[in-house]
Amino acid sequence: MNDQHEILRLVGEDLACYGIAMWRGLELAAHQELIVDALERVERGVITRLMISIPPRHGKSLWASLLLPSWYLGRNPHKAIMASSYGQELSDDFGRQVRNLVSDP
Repeated sequence: MNDQHEILRLVGEDLACYGIAMWRGLELAAHQELIVDALERVERGVITRLMISIPPRHGKSLWASLLLPSWYLGRNPHKAIMASSYGQELSDDFGRQVRNLVSDP
């Protein structure tokens, strides 16, 4: 198996690997590792409700509103996601960015 196949396998199985592959320059801080672990458990159905409460600029939106939805749709193409935000413009931005990530080869 070549390196590209191994990378694609890891990206498909691991949200952190996906995030690092899709978001250039991303480095996981310890608190983001906890977020990623919880979001992976949401994707597997182990957690049915999750609230992430940390200060602004700590990666909540990046992981929960951009990377998780696009990773989830890549793993589950027959499923759909509904996302919400406090404002239409922010919601539109997240939706557009998720669409761009999903369509990126």
